[in-house]
Amino acid sequence: MSLEESLAKLREASAGKIPEEIRMKMGAATQALRESGIMDGIIKVGDTLPAFNLPNSKGEMVSSADLLAKGNLVVTIYRGHWWPYCNAELYALRDIVEELNGLKTTMVAISPQNQAKNDELVEKHKLNFDLVRDEGNAYCSELGIVFKVAPEIKDIYDGFGISLPDSNGEDSWTLPMPTRLVVSQDGIVRASDTDPNHTARPEPQKTIDDVKALG
Repeated sequence: MSLEESLAKLREASAGKIPEEIRMKMGAATQALRESGIMDGIIKVGDTLPAFNLPNSKGEMVSSADLLAKGNLVVTIYRGHWWPYCNAELYALRDIVEELNGLKTTMVAISPQNQAKNDELVEKHKLNFDLVRDEGNAYCSELGIVFKVAPEIKDIYDGFGISLPDSNGEDSWTLPMPTRLVVSQDGIVRASDTDPNHTARPEPQKTIDDVKALG
């Protein structure tokens, strides 16, 4: 099953479970984010990836400099364990790690959630790549992809039992937009996929193709 097929099933399931009024509010918030101008300031192809040095689930520091010293880099942004679309993407990406390694490319996922949640996710789902913590979305803010959750969406999340302060260990109620970057060994972004629509993610095969295009 492709990632898009998995995402389509999630969208279909949510349509049957979530009242139309709530779905309309979430859709309106996504459209408002798209029209806010945020896309004008996000990291783009040709930009230099800002350096990072972030802890993985074991508390070990993972740096972009060390990863790029070994080859190319794929960076994916993971919002949290509470969002099924993020989980579907993360699980699908496990399947391309071996091929990426063969292309001298490392993948790393960056998430605002706390290390305990990251550790639980890595262990439960046997992730074969690092999941590092971006406390307070500080690093993702450098990428220009962070936004503050609108009050009406915060209320919806509360109704779903989703607490970003519990998940992230801080109460800013900010989130990063779903993003995947392909970065060549010189630190330049060569492919960038960012979408305000949190239910849309590129196929893992696109990332493989983007890496192969590096030559």
